Amino acid sequence: EVGVRYFVEQLDLSWLLLVHSANPPRNSPCRSASAESALSLSVAALPTLPSRATWTSLYTPPRGEYIEDVDVFSRHVALYTRTDAIPGIRIIEIERSPNGSPNNAPGHLPSAGAARRPRVAREHRVTLPTRGGPCAISPASNHSFGSSTCHFHLSSPSMPRVHYAYD
Repeated sequence: EVGVRYFVEQLDLSWLLLVHSANPPRNSPCRSASAESALSLSVAALPTLPSRATWTSLYTPPRGEYIEDVDVFSRHVALYTRTDAIPGIRIIEIERSPNGSPNNAPGHLPSAGAARRPRVAREHRVTLPTRGGPCAISPASNHSFGSSTCHFHLSSPSMPRVHYAYD
């Protein structure tokens, strides 16, 4: 689609799409409060990525917040954001089904219409030691999909680059 960029990650039996649209349609799940440009985290079900009309929005950032990067884990998604030029991290916890997987029955691939899409259970911002001051945040190596710990690097004008493990 012209004017749209995607970043795709797999979450069990669904796809998470970080969608940047220069001019999203009025009824699009990736349309945010800012009319000219939008970034959102949308979800599509396997086995294929259906058309945009079938996507559901998992998270749309509030006005002025932009998603720069994403780390996907089995139980949560870490969004690396920027609000008023200040970087931050927002954790989106994924609702779990009774069997422990994100709303999909184990052992089979449902059709696109049959899959239960992941939903947000809770969300929160990570409190950083810079307390809203200028800093730089970058994702570190997060090799384990099943981990509850998010690794990242943080630096500021008053401190060198430091590795953090947030659980």
